[in-house]
Formats: sequence, structure tokens, C-alpha cells
Amino acid sequence: MIDALILTAALLAPTEPPNPEPHRVTAPSRGMVGRFQDSNVAKVWAGATAAERMTWLCIRRHESMSYRGDNPTSSASGAGQWILSTWTGLKHWVRVEGEYVAREYHQAKDAPAWVQDAAFRHVYDHGGLSMWRGTNCPGTG
Repeated sequence: MIDALILTAALLAPTEPPNPEPHRVTAPSRGMVGRFQDSNVAKVWAGATAAERMTWLCIRRHESMSYRGDNPTSSASGAGQWILSTWTGLKHWVRVEGEYVAREYHQAKDAPAWVQDAAFRHVYDHGGLSMWRGTNCPGTG
């Protein structure tokens, strides 16, 4: 009986300790992490407000929750359904810690989640949310 209890306890014990800070992730490539379901990369989101992150979540819920999303009827791709001309222009502006991070990705869908998040932050900081006007997300109107 005691052996059965010890075996049951061993099987039910967690295999790894719970993460006390699930919002601190270093560099996931596909996103969908944490309460905002984005890349959650600290160097990208440092200084962002919850409202900013909720706006990005709202846009992605409307456009594409997949950072690899593709639109078969246009050149749009990625979580924000960035059209190719917009993405091409952003590649020359989006920086994280002083480095241009989007330049090596031809389309948004080719870029990891944290790079697309950085592109959104650039657009957000420079008043470009109107491209998502049809989503009715905060700040896009």
C-alpha cells in the first residue's frame, strides 16, 4: 500500500517547477506567448504600455493570429497582414537596440514574431495605425 502511494505521488509530481514569471521569454520565433499572445521579447516590448500591446493583439485577432499568415489574394502576410510595399519600407526603419532587424526578411511572414512585433511598435510610435482602420481596434480610427 505504501509503495502504491509513493508511486502515485511520483507520477503526480510536476516534472518541472512552475515559471514564476511566464511573461519573461527571451526569443520565441512564432509568438503566441503570455497574456498578450505576442513574442513577449523583453528587448522589443520594453517601455510598452498594456494598451499598446492590447492594440496589437486586437489587430492580430482581426488580421491573422499567425505570424506566418499568408493572404492568397494579395501580397499581405504576417500577423498584421503587412502588404509587401509597407513591409519593404519598414525594413529601413525598424530597429531593436539600435540594430535594423527587419532588413533580412523579404516578407513579414518570413520574419520571426519578435521582428513583426518590433515593426508594429515602430508603426505605433509613429502614428501609422490607420492602415488597420477597418479593424476598429483602439487608435486605428
